[in-house]
Amino acid sequence: MRRIGWAVVIVVVVLVVGAVTVVRVQSRPDVDTASLLLSGDASPRVTDPGRWVVERDHVTTMGPGVAHHQVARSWHPGEIHPALTQEVLRYDGVPSAIWYYVVDDPAWEYRSDWGGGEEVDAGGAVRHADAHKLFCGNSDPERCGIWVYWARYGQYAVSLHFVQVSESLSLEEFRGYVSTVDRVMAERLG
Repeated sequence: MRRIGWAVVIVVVVLVVGAVTVVRVQSRPDVDTASLLLSGDASPRVTDPGRWVVERDHVTTMGPGVAHHQVARSWHPGEIHPALTQEVLRYDGVPSAIWYYVVDDPAWEYRSDWGGGEEVDAGGAVRHADAHKLFCGNSDPERCGIWVYWARYGQYAVSLHFVQVSESLSLEEFRGYVSTVDRVMAERLG
């Protein structure tokens, strides 16, 4: 009976050490969350100047239990819509980020509001995220009016939304923006 007790203790210790190691490996350096937003040469206003001319920033600091810091930047053609919006959230750590990545998937909101949509293959646009989803809120991913990229990079989550019902964005165009977000996240998180 004592052997079984020691075996249980050893198994528990191995599981705890393994979980801590996985969390540390996935953790990314703490950086200023606003520095993870697309800007400069990576800004859609620069990479696609015919479409995006106005940038608007929004910064929120939240309490415990949710993201500690949330920043967003939107690009518009001078009016409210269409809008391309990037949002970056920093959580306490990787376990919190994993939890909120699962339960706060923005595609769920679009599914309930618009009654449909489908996940789409990122097609190589995402190489650095720990987890990611690409979602089209319409039935045709080749010309979609509602796009969502939702990804987790260690303790950070990032979303990129394109919303415009009367105008669409091709899958390849949106993958281009997603690829830029993924590259910038990797560069700035090291």
